[in-house]
Amino acid sequence: MKKILFVLSLLLTAPLAGCLDSSDDRPVVRVLTYDITAFSEEMFSTFTNETGYEIELILADDAGGILQRLLQTQDAPQFDLAIGLDNTYLQTALDADLFVEHGANVSGISSAALEPYNGPFAVPFDRGDVCLNYDETRVDGENLTVPTSLWNLTEPAWEGLVAYPSPLTSSPGRAFMTATVDYFENDEDNATDAFDWWKAVAENGAIFTSGWTEAYEIHYSGGYGSYYDGHIGDAAMTVS
Repeated sequence: MKKILFVLSLLLTAPLAGCLDSSDDRPVVRVLTYDITAFSEEMFSTFTNETGYEIELILADDAGGILQRLLQTQDAPQFDLAIGLDNTYLQTALDADLFVEHGANVSGISSAALEPYNGPFAVPFDRGDVCLNYDETRVDGENLTVPTSLWNLTEPAWEGLVAYPSPLTSSPGRAFMTATVDYFENDEDNATDAFDWWKAVAENGAIFTSGWTEAYEIHYSGGYGSYYDGHIGDAAMTVS
C-alpha cells in the first residue's frame, strides 16, 4: 500500500510562534516530526540562510506519535509545523481542527500525490510503499521460504517470527492493516475476511508492538537494530 506524508501548518496563537534563540535572537521554527531521512543539515542551513529562521526539531516515534502530541497540546500549541502525518491519520487531525490554512502553491505537485487530500491545511511532500520486509539471512528458501500469500504467515513455520507495529501509533502499521482489509475484500475467497486473518496470525504467535520503532529496531533481525541496546531480533519479518 502507498502512503502519502504531509507538511501541516499548526493552529498557533501567533504566526511562527517559535521561541527566540537567546544566542543570536534568531527566531526559531519548531517542527514536530519523526526521524525522516529526507531531512539534511544542508537543507536546514539553506532555509536558515534564506529566511533567517532557525529550525528546531521535536521528534516523535512515528506518525501516530505526532498526532497524539498535537492533540495533547491543542489548547497550548507548542509547534509551528508538523511533518509526517500520512493519509491514514490526516482526517483525524482535520476533524480536530488542529491546523490553519497554509496558502502554499501546490501547482508543481503531481495529481497522484494530491489525490488523498488536496485542501488548504496540508501539503504532500513524500510518498512510499508499505511492505513486508524479511531478513534474507533467515528467509533463505531452506529454513523459511518467502510467503506467496498472507495466509502463509499463519502457518507453523512462521510462528512467532513476524512483528506487526500497532495501527494505533504506527503509520506503516495502520497502512498495512488498511491494506489487509482491502486485500481480503477483493480476493476470491468470500468465506474469510481480514479479521479472520488477524485472528489467525495472533494465534500463530504474532509479535504485536507499540509502534514501528519497537518492531523494526528491537524485534526485526534484518535491519539496523542490532547496533542498538535492547535489540532482540526474534522476528524474521516486519512491516515497514
